Amino acid sequence: PLSWPGAGAAPAAAADTEGAAEYARQIFDGYAATFDEHLTETLKYAVPARLVEAADAVYVMAASSEATSESSELPRYACVIDAGCGTGLSGEPLHGRVGTLTGIDVSAKMLDVARAKGLYTELVCDDLVAALKPIDAATCDLLLSADTLMYVGALEAFFEQAARVVRPGGLLAFSVESAERAAGVEAGEEGLALQASGRFAHTRQYIQKLAVPDVWETAAEAVDIVGRMDGEQAVYATLHVLRRR
Repeated sequence: PLSWPGAGAAPAAAADTEGAAEYARQIFDGYAATFDEHLTETLKYAVPARLVEAADAVYVMAASSEATSESSELPRYACVIDAGCGTGLSGEPLHGRVGTLTGIDVSAKMLDVARAKGLYTELVCDDLVAALKPIDAATCDLLLSADTLMYVGALEAFFEQAARVVRPGGLLAFSVESAERAAGVEAGEEGLALQASGRFAHTRQYIQKLAVPDVWETAAEAVDIVGRMDGEQAVYATLHVLRRR
């Protein structure tokens, strides 16, 4: 098919936190074997690579400002958490330059594919918030979440855990589906909307409200990209990179 997983599914299953995790688990358990090829070749999926590039650019810029000469080397990270790692597409561009790489996903079958790639130090099968809670505070250099939060909905609990685990100076890099650019979506005052596809779209204003200034600073300007194609319809993702104060 030429559509994103879950397209055409009844969205009621995703209407609360517990339901959203089960909804995602059912979709991706059945999609794991063909996920990589379908997304990267058929749907022109770009979000994981672009998100890692955005985070890398922030670190390179910071390092260059502190050094006497510019460096073109990609940064190394002591600890990276890939929240919603799926089959490991976000882990691939980080290969060879991380100390520990922890992947989290609700789909055991997606994690089986990720495990076979040999990229991750640890893989955890659980929803994002539950999996982040046992992680020691202020230990993470980079918390990534590529095309996962659209299955979560309300992000307050995720942001709470992100603020706890990311060290001062560390980065939170994530994508959401753009509510501003989604066809037929009215996010309203809440700043998020459940779409007919069963996925959530989030507004920039909603993210700004969660990124409270005494905890986070904007490390790079939020940018909209065509994350993939859904049939003949472009699906826009907004990439955000925040730095922990």
